[in-house]
Amino acid sequence: MMSGKYYKEAEYIARADGTMFVIPESFFDDVITKANGDISYIEKVLGYKPGSLQSGYYVAIRINNPSKCDICIPTGNEIGANNYWIPGGYTSGDVPEAIVNNVPNDSSFISLDDYFLEVK
Repeated sequence: MMSGKYYKEAEYIARADGTMFVIPESFFDDVITKANGDISYIEKVLGYKPGSLQSGYYVAIRINNPSKCDICIPTGNEIGANNYWIPGGYTSGDVPEAIVNNVPNDSSFISLDDYFLEVK
């Protein structure tokens, strides 16, 4: 999930090191449903530092075929890994996570879901 402003101009959907943390779609849908728009719940379950997300417009990037993106378990050395990162392929909130590399910003490869979330 990323700020809605970011993806529109990028050739790839990735951080500066070319990676992006991902979770299975079914887990993402469950997190969003349980959060009921509350960013603090999303932060906790996905291992973000409390308060690191702000109210606003976010986009979930759904990768149509993640196996084409060199999917792997994070090492903890990726940009975005923080003090809540733990080894083993799960967030500190026990959600499975992986890393993908250089996801093309192409509508044949990804689909986008818009969300407006707020701190509650």
